[in-house]
Amino acid sequence: MTRFAHISDVHLGGWKQEPLQELNFQSFKKIIDICIKEKLDFILIAGDLFDSAYPPIEILKRTFGEFRRLKEAKIPCFLIAGSHDYSVSGKTFLDVLEEAGF
Repeated sequence: MTRFAHISDVHLGGWKQEPLQELNFQSFKKIIDICIKEKLDFILIAGDLFDSAYPPIEILKRTFGEFRRLKEAKIPCFLIAGSHDYSVSGKTFLDVLEEAGF
C-alpha cells in the first residue's frame, strides 16, 4: 500500500506578526517531522506553499532546510504551484526548489 501526505495552503511567510509567522513555520516543520517518522512514500504539496511569489529570504532558507531533511530521508516531494506561489511574470520559487534538486 502506498502511503503519502497531501498538504496544501501552508502560506509560509504569510503573517506579518513574527510570533504568528513562527507558529506557521513550526506547523510546517511538524508536518515534515511526521512524514519522516512515518516513512511515507511521497508528499504532495498541492498549492500555496508560500504566501507570496517572493517569500522573505529567512523563510526560503528555513524551507530549503526542511526539503533537505526530506531528501536525506529519501521521501520525494511533488509540488504544484498555487495562486500565491506565482509572480506576475509566471515565475515561482518552486522552480528554484526543483532546480536545487528538491
